[in-house]
Amino acid sequence: MKERPASIASLIGDISEHITIDFHYSGRSEHPAGWHEEKAHSDYDIWLIESGTVTASFGGSDETVSAGDAFLMTPQMHYTAKSASGTAFILVHFDCMLGSNRRILHDLDIAGIFPAAVITKEASQLTEAHRSFIGKSPMAGLAMKGALTVLLARMFAYRVAHGGVPFNGVQERMFARMKPVFDYIAHHIDTPLSNDTLAETAGMALNYFCTAFKKATGMTPHRYIERIRMHRAREYLSGNERTVREVAAMLGYPDQFTFSKAFKKHFRVAPSLYMQEFRTP
Repeated sequence: MKERPASIASLIGDISEHITIDFHYSGRSEHPAGWHEEKAHSDYDIWLIESGTVTASFGGSDETVSAGDAFLMTPQMHYTAKSASGTAFILVHFDCMLGSNRRILHDLDIAGIFPAAVITKEASQLTEAHRSFIGKSPMAGLAMKGALTVLLARMFAYRVAHGGVPFNGVQERMFARMKPVFDYIAHHIDTPLSNDTLAETAGMALNYFCTAFKKATGMTPHRYIERIRMHRAREYLSGNERTVREVAAMLGYPDQFTFSKAFKKHFRVAPSLYMQEFRTP
C-alpha cells in the first residue's frame, strides 16, 4: 500500500478529536452453515466475530473474517457475506460524523477487516459493554458509546500506522490544500481570524474557500476555530498556573465574559467550575 506523508497522518490525528460517535444499536447474530447475505447498510456497522468464519466480499476483493476479527462497514457500502460452517457475531450500528460530514470514515478509507491480534483489548471492552447493553444495565448505552469510540480509535490508528490509505484521492488533495489554513489557525489562535484571511492563506477566492473548507472538515471555518479554542481552553484550565481571564486572552477572546459564555455553551459547565473539578490540589 502507498505510504502517506507524515504531515497528512498528523493532520488526521488533529481532526480525529472532533469526530463524534452516535451509537444506534447492538445485537448478536447467529447463522447456520451455508448462510449468505448481500446488502448495504444505511449506517456504519461493525461485526465482531465470536465463532466460525465469514467470507466477506467488498470493493472487488474477498477476505476471510475469523473468530476475534472485526469487519467494519461504511454507509451504503455494498458487500456479500457467507459462511460455509456457520457463524455468530456481535453487530453494532452507529453513525460517525466530522461536523456535518457523515461519510468521514468512508472518506478516510478505513472500512474492511481488522485482525484479532490488533484489537484484542478494545474488542473485549466492546463485548463486555454489549453484554451490559443487552442486559439493560444502567448507563449501558453510554458504556457502549465509550467502548465503540475506543475501538474505532484503535482501528483508525492501525490503518494510518501500517501504511493504509487514510484518504481517498479527492479527500487527500482537499486536506492537503487546507493544511496551510490549519497550521495558520493553530499558530494564530490568540488573534481574530477572518474568513478573508484564511482564504488568502489558502490561495482561494472567499466563496470557494468556505465551500472547500466545509467539504474537508464537515464544518464552517468559524465552527472549526471555536472547537480548537475550546479544546485548548480545556487543556489550559486543567493546569494550575492560569486564570480564566488569562486563558480568555490567550485564545483571542475580547473579555472573560465572552470566553466563559462560549466555554459553558460547548462543555455545559462554567470554566470556573471546570477548574475546581479538574485541577490538581
